[in-house]
Amino acid sequence: MKILLSLCCVCLATLLHPAVFRNQIGQSKTETERAFRVIEIPKRELGYSNFETMAITSKEDFDALFREMTQLGWNNKQGFQDALIAAQLDFNQETLILLRHSEGSGSVQVSFAPPVLRDKTLLTEIRGAGLQGLGTGDMAYYCFALAVSKSLVNQVELSAMSGFPELSHRPTIVLSTTERQPLKFARQSPPRTTPPVCPVTRIECPEVMPETGKKYTVTLHVEGLKTDADVTYNWSVSNGEILFGQGTRSLEIRVTDPRKAVTATASLEGIDPDCNGATASCSFGIR
Repeated sequence: MKILLSLCCVCLATLLHPAVFRNQIGQSKTETERAFRVIEIPKRELGYSNFETMAITSKEDFDALFREMTQLGWNNKQGFQDALIAAQLDFNQETLILLRHSEGSGSVQVSFAPPVLRDKTLLTEIRGAGLQGLGTGDMAYYCFALAVSKSLVNQVELSAMSGFPELSHRPTIVLSTTERQPLKFARQSPPRTTPPVCPVTRIECPEVMPETGKKYTVTLHVEGLKTDADVTYNWSVSNGEILFGQGTRSLEIRVTDPRKAVTATASLEGIDPDCNGATASCSFGIR
């Protein structure tokens, strides 16, 4: 009986040993923790639009990153640089991974999942949550930084999901942690040789005092557009309910409070981004 119990204990200990399950669920938690460390950089930054996802494997390329990062549009470039320098990367043992992500609306909630080590591949995921309804029209740029062990990780895979204008998977990006790769900066638009052709916009509001529950029509006049094919009209109304016409030049609204002024604003999407006449508004009622 004692011999049988001993054999059972040995078998049970063998089955429950972490090494037995390591190949089934990936590396152990300890190895995963040793495989990388997160560098705390600003999560969202306009300047991240200047470069793409990349791996930096040497001190020379690390220094070159700052030398060549001369583009405009940064909010806190110094904070980004200080965070990377403070990480004190040892490029004999580590590779700097910069994981970039862009969203077409700043209203999208972006998250970075804890990386998972599988064999010698570090799996990473950036996910943008889908919006319910319209979001803001501003572009949002994100970056997450990792210091990855060259001995424990051969490559890093980035899987990303965009949340705007609809949920969609992006192509997987694979980065080597040991082979040198060129720095990847975003392509800059060439300088303009001719000024843009911009439309002239104005909105016509009713010249009456608003009444609760009554319907009113607001009209957008646009001059200088050859066609409406590639232009989208987005309306917003304060102290009013949009009944009909979103996406067109004529909007029908219902007033909610006659004691307040009604303001209608239209924005044009699809015109040259250098044009200043992308929005127009008008008000009627008590000012």
